[in-house]
Amino acid sequence: MKSKIRVSLNLIGITIICVLSFFLWQYYNKYQALSLSLLNPDEEKNRTVFNDEWLEPNQFIVKNTHVYISLSTFEKYIDSDITLSGTGQRIYLKIDNIGHQFDKPLLTQYVDANIKEINVPLLYEAKIAYIDMSIVEKLYPVAHTYFQETNNLIVYEDQKGRFGEIKANTDKYQMANSDLFKQNASESTEPVWIVGEHKNYYHILDGLGYSAYVKKSAVSKVQVESVSAENFITPEVSSLKKPFSMTFEVIDQYSDNFKKQATPFEPGIDVISPTWFNLNIDGIIINSADLAYTEFVKDQDVELWGLFKNNFSPKWTKTLLNSDAYQKKAVAQMLMYAAIYELDGINLDFENIYLEDQDALSRFVKELAQVTGEYNQVISMDVTRPKGSDTWSKVYDRRTLSQFVDYMILMAYDEHWGSSPISGSVASMGWTEDSITMSLEEIPSEKLVLGIPLYMRVWQETPLQNGQYKKVGSRAITLSGFDKMMAERNLELIYDEPSGQYYTEYFESGDRYRIWVEDEHVLNKRLGLSERYSLPGIATWRRGFERNSTFSVISTWQSLIK
Repeated sequence: MKSKIRVSLNLIGITIICVLSFFLWQYYNKYQALSLSLLNPDEEKNRTVFNDEWLEPNQFIVKNTHVYISLSTFEKYIDSDITLSGTGQRIYLKIDNIGHQFDKPLLTQYVDANIKEINVPLLYEAKIAYIDMSIVEKLYPVAHTYFQETNNLIVYEDQKGRFGEIKANTDKYQMANSDLFKQNASESTEPVWIVGEHKNYYHILDGLGYSAYVKKSAVSKVQVESVSAENFITPEVSSLKKPFSMTFEVIDQYSDNFKKQATPFEPGIDVISPTWFNLNIDGIIINSADLAYTEFVKDQDVELWGLFKNNFSPKWTKTLLNSDAYQKKAVAQMLMYAAIYELDGINLDFENIYLEDQDALSRFVKELAQVTGEYNQVISMDVTRPKGSDTWSKVYDRRTLSQFVDYMILMAYDEHWGSSPISGSVASMGWTEDSITMSLEEIPSEKLVLGIPLYMRVWQETPLQNGQYKKVGSRAITLSGFDKMMAERNLELIYDEPSGQYYTEYFESGDRYRIWVEDEHVLNKRLGLSERYSLPGIATWRRGFERNSTFSVISTWQSLIK
């Protein structure tokens, strides 16, 4: 009897357990389904992880393959001791807070002794300021990993970034309502980044940046990432081929300077010189450079010479040149920018300077050339033709300057400048050759580079009562712009013997418009002058002014005279 009761009770117990299990199983399934339904697949996309802290979404953007983090994130997590410029276009970083170690100790000492800060331009998107992570990594012990598929970003400091490896068939879990639910498994062995912990689980980002949880025991080869600010290694000496072709790229420091990389360089460009560095008060150099542009240039095997100009300000230039401290300050800044932006050289465009500062200018160029020369920078300087005005021509002691620089770029254009009282060629052939021969009296031929215009001027003249015309205005026009004008107006070209160029004119509302044409004909003549006088190369002003055939003409010329 007792045995029958015991059996009955056991059956009842088993039944109760089965029923409870059934309901619990149904409840769990419903709970799991409900919880999993609450999972937002985008919740951990478009996110930034700093070390193992998940930041609010949208703390960075990606442009030109570079990651830019918001200035607020940079300031909160990386360096709070910064100063925003008055225009808000750049930030000033203190030298004491950033890495600036050169492989030549004397260069590091020079920087430490002469500057307190440098400035870095900001990229703005929807009125939010961002800084290039590639610049940050050069200057701070910080690194980043970006996952394109999920648009997730990991930023980590030295010894704070952790990574490891999981094997195939490792279970991956997702979190909902503070509980973990199995979602899938790894298909093969894969590297993972550890971005947090939860009980006996690691919070990871897999190779594509997807967020998951895995058991700690499933992660092997756990390591921490060593990160340090970059040491600046002196680049190789330039091995520029001869004759080389240089051109300038205009960057406006007051507009978006992160756009100049849409068009690949044509054959016929060996050196590009972007107008990145601009003198300001008290020896401060305003930096408008872009490391993504550097990579764009280097990928095409073109040398990069950053242009440093004095903003045509004789007052600021006098302040710089007559202060030993300000001179060294400017040189130290240019040394840092050469290292950060991986320059091959520096082009000096100092114009409109008081004649009384001639010797001081030579001393400054000597200091710059000697210091940056230790970092294997090619130094070139733009000069006008001799025997002109005090501030635009006589200010250059060409004999002395040519001892310090590698090249002197003869700006053989603006024979007739924009406000010239009479109309005429931008650079007639006779005037151009005279400019070369005059310059060679003071500059060695192996250092003189011929500057060539890629523009011309449309001169407006109004008729006088005596049948003559008076110049009343002018405007510059590019080679490509002239082609469009030719087609629209059906202009006829005639050869002008005095200038050695083709010429055209047209009439509108009674006024005469005259153009001395820059084309392949005159370009080949200018290239021929460079060859005749055994010059090492040419420099065109400027990229963006050319027509489709311009640089191919130069490339063909280079190949024929090698």
